[in-house]
Amino acid sequence: MPVDTLVNELIALGSLDEATVADLRRMQAEAAAGTLDADDLTYIQALHARLTGQPPAEPADIETETRLDGLTIAEWRDRALSAEAEVGALRDQLAANSP
Repeated sequence: MPVDTLVNELIALGSLDEATVADLRRMQAEAAAGTLDADDLTYIQALHARLTGQPPAEPADIETETRLDGLTIAEWRDRALSAEAEVGALRDQLAANSP
């Protein structure tokens, strides 16, 4: 469920104090800007689950979750390892060709 929906549902409950509502609104704005901290997302999800009685959202699998750039973390790791191997091979090649 999107952060915006979670926050709006929490605020609609009417049982939160002003400071909590202000924190949730800040986090909602950060989510909209793409800068929400992962811990804050976990907090919002857990608070929503506790106060609404709905089950918490399943955590995303960080290894297979597709990112905005189109690659998963596992794919980026594979690319980095491949690049490192290529750099090592080029270094060896240069060393072999140096006088």
